[in-house]
Amino acid sequence: MMLEERFERTDSMENLEKAVEISHRVVGSTPENHPDRAAYLTSLGSRLRIRYERIGDMVDLEEAIQALQQSVNSTLEGHDRTARLNDLANMFSLRYQRKGETRDLEEAIRLARYLVDSTLEDDPNRAAILNNLGNKLASRFERTGEMHDLEDAIRMIQQAVDSTMDDRNRALWLNNLGNNLVRRYERTRNMQDLDDAMKALQQVFDLTPESHQNRAAYLNNLGLAFAKRYKQTAEIQDLEEAVRVTRKAVDSTPEDHPSRVAWLNNFGVLLIDRYEATEEARYLEDAIQVAQKAVDLTPEDHPRRAAWLNNLGSHLSRRYEITGETGMLEAAIRIAQQAVDLTPESQPDRAVSLSNLGDMLESRYKRTGEVRDLEESIRMAQQAVHSIPSDHPDRADLSYTLKRRIKVRDERPNTPIYGYKPLDPFKHEIRLLNLLPAAAGDVIACSLFHASLDDNPQYAALSYVWGDTNDKHTILLDGTPFTVTRNLEIPLWVDAVCINQNDVAEKGHQIQNMRSIYQQAFAVFSWLGEADADTHLAMRLIEAIGSEEVGVDTALDASATHADIQDISPNEKDDLGSDFWKAVVRLLDRPYWRRGWIVQELAVAQSAKILLGCGTYWTPWRFLVTTASKRVRLLRQGQAFAILGDIGGGYETTASIVLAFHTKRHLSIGELLRLSRNHHTTEPHDRLYAFLGLMNDRDRSAFPPDYSKPISQLSAELVKHTIEVEGNLDALHMYRIHMHQTPSWVPQITTPMSGEDSWHRLDTEYCASGGTQAVVGFSTDLGTITIRGFIVDTIASCWGPFDSKEVLFTKLLCTREFQDAALNAMMSQGQPDTFEGMEESIWRTLVADRAWGLLSLESSSFRDMYRLISSRSQELAEMDTAGVDINELMKYLAVDVLPYVLGTEAALLGRCFATTRGGRIATAPPATRNGDLLCVLYGGSVVHVLREEEDHYILVGEAYVHDLMNGEVIQSYQSGESELREQDFTIW
Repeated sequence: MMLEERFERTDSMENLEKAVEISHRVVGSTPENHPDRAAYLTSLGSRLRIRYERIGDMVDLEEAIQALQQSVNSTLEGHDRTARLNDLANMFSLRYQRKGETRDLEEAIRLARYLVDSTLEDDPNRAAILNNLGNKLASRFERTGEMHDLEDAIRMIQQAVDSTMDDRNRALWLNNLGNNLVRRYERTRNMQDLDDAMKALQQVFDLTPESHQNRAAYLNNLGLAFAKRYKQTAEIQDLEEAVRVTRKAVDSTPEDHPSRVAWLNNFGVLLIDRYEATEEARYLEDAIQVAQKAVDLTPEDHPRRAAWLNNLGSHLSRRYEITGETGMLEAAIRIAQQAVDLTPESQPDRAVSLSNLGDMLESRYKRTGEVRDLEESIRMAQQAVHSIPSDHPDRADLSYTLKRRIKVRDERPNTPIYGYKPLDPFKHEIRLLNLLPAAAGDVIACSLFHASLDDNPQYAALSYVWGDTNDKHTILLDGTPFTVTRNLEIPLWVDAVCINQNDVAEKGHQIQNMRSIYQQAFAVFSWLGEADADTHLAMRLIEAIGSEEVGVDTALDASATHADIQDISPNEKDDLGSDFWKAVVRLLDRPYWRRGWIVQELAVAQSAKILLGCGTYWTPWRFLVTTASKRVRLLRQGQAFAILGDIGGGYETTASIVLAFHTKRHLSIGELLRLSRNHHTTEPHDRLYAFLGLMNDRDRSAFPPDYSKPISQLSAELVKHTIEVEGNLDALHMYRIHMHQTPSWVPQITTPMSGEDSWHRLDTEYCASGGTQAVVGFSTDLGTITIRGFIVDTIASCWGPFDSKEVLFTKLLCTREFQDAALNAMMSQGQPDTFEGMEESIWRTLVADRAWGLLSLESSSFRDMYRLISSRSQELAEMDTAGVDINELMKYLAVDVLPYVLGTEAALLGRCFATTRGGRIATAPPATRNGDLLCVLYGGSVVHVLREEEDHYILVGEAYVHDLMNGEVIQSYQSGESELREQDFTIW
């Protein structure tokens, strides 16, 4: 037993293999009638079971069952036979979990129940026997949904807990009790069960040593309980704790451990919860990758494979909801169908798989209008309702979904489809819309007619935000009912009606005409949507400032709605805290400014021809530009403490693109993609095509609109074109998120960046490769890119990612952990050679060596700030900060410290802090791991993090590494002072 015990302490497979080998030899050399043969068979079965649990080889489990059956058959009634029957029952249960065959579970229950019935109340093994029967009944509950099995399971395991004082066994029983209380909570939604489960699982955690082989499993279970409580209470700290402990369970489990797949799957589900809480798309991407890995690692015949497939399909469906990419929805439906096909009809989980597949089919119906998808989604909902127990808390929601879909089907009108007449692209034809006379309250009626741009027709163009695609209204188009979103029911012109949205070829031609359409319009009405309660305040201030600083000098200006501006005092015009300015900020943060198409519409139109509207209020566009500029001046005069984000949502980036276009008259594709990172489009391809009218001729001709091209191919072609034209690698990190099942170097251009991604607004300000040209090559299928460069260092330790301001503040600034780690790393390599230099290096790294509009970059300022913040960190570390609001902690810091806190937030939020084997410190992308490589690549403005795989590299992202951002590596190599070796990296 010594080798087996050593394995339990060290998890060394070498010790376990030796133990199995010895048991085989002993059993093989022992005669059939030897009195100790049964004991040797039991030992062999136990070691084979342990090896199966470690590596998942079914051959081991089958042999273990055979060995235990032989042992039981040759053992007389007594203590040893009881223990061996118990082991045999557990192995039948293991085989059921692996193969899903009901007869194994029933045999396990039969043996376990026999042992309970034949064991005396004071038998020292009774607790273990009760626990084992409870576990098997819980497994049958999961298969059948019969509540009496779960109630019996909880009762028996509770008896085992109550009768056990030994810490080791008590932890195991408590773990099983907690898991089953969670199961009962899921069925009854009784919070008392969840509270009791949390208490039990926390006790398990406290009783289990760090080195215990079951600790990872206990962490996973505790994480699931935190996740259930988060779903009930929406307390974000519960979600953060769930993510933390589940990540720890995954990270502390060997890659080949069979249980790791289940924990990976659970971790992926938690990442979805985090995505929903933060709307950070990177969490969704990570969840998809984790779910795919769980599926890839699970054998085809594994009974849990259906659940993993169901989760993967669900994640891909959510991805479709963000990007609108039809290929993603088709993949989700295909995978969800596999999950349904693999789930036995008697299993309660089947309702979840059926429900998810039905949701995806309904999404496809909404996109295509195919009635068969709606009918199939109704069939899925019917099956889901029939397969879930009548007392299940989710049954009501499933029943409602079924009724809602039936209603949609029954109320679906036999609406005739409007028949568009083809446009003649050679005549540069467009459609124009005439509003027809109608009485108040009537359905809006209008007619379409063709006109050639070559004939200079008189028309007004509308720039607007499409609005909620679920909020539909009907108009009459040439007498035919036509559905539009609510925003089109009021001012009516535009692409949604004048372009046949179902004709891909026509859309391509019309997109190429968009620049001319808006340039030639006698007026462009920029409509932001319905008015809010304070819209009139915003418009009054805009008119007051605009008329004062610009003046009314065009007929279009005079046609604006003139608000009462006389009673706005000079102080109110200059006070950013006034209600007027607050209303303006809300106006600048409307969804309109984030719509990709409006950038081109505003940029190509002449400023004097644009009227800005909101509700029934209208004002010249130039007045808004003047007002926004005044706000920037006031901010810089010190009224606001910091400008870390957009000055008004998407307006800032929209205005910057318009200004750049007016200055240059055309922009490169790289400039446009960088500037438009925060903009949204309904169609994923329009992340590129919406800006074609602003591009130079070279870039525009390289990408004629083609909506049939897969978005992954378009993204890869875009990166290739940009790198080849610009000669640098900036296109590799224009967007942080990479697409599922696509090369790591292909960015996800369809996912807008969040407003907090400050790093991506400034990454091109660095010059890590010294301004050199990129040396690259692409495979024919655009599967790989080969880039020349250098391996400079390797990640040694990594903290993060810092997913929230609270985590960043409390972990980074309220403790000395990271400062001390950074100092130790640098001192280990003797760089820099002075303590003052180390202090400066740390704080330049924490703010990515950027002022962020706040900081002094003088060396003395960094050293002084490091000492001041270190002192404050020590004080904060000694405070009881539990439950204290983050804003209260922030107030504790002096005003002269706060700029550095905010600068750190801008540089590190969503990223990691790392030290390297070479004694450097860095901020790195969220997916960074220990052992990742820090590389300087020719043409790269930043340091790139690569991960070495078997025959290629993976691009993890970009990093700030102190003393590597200004061409130091290239200069050292070219001067012959460096020992670094130039090499080519093939990146998938």
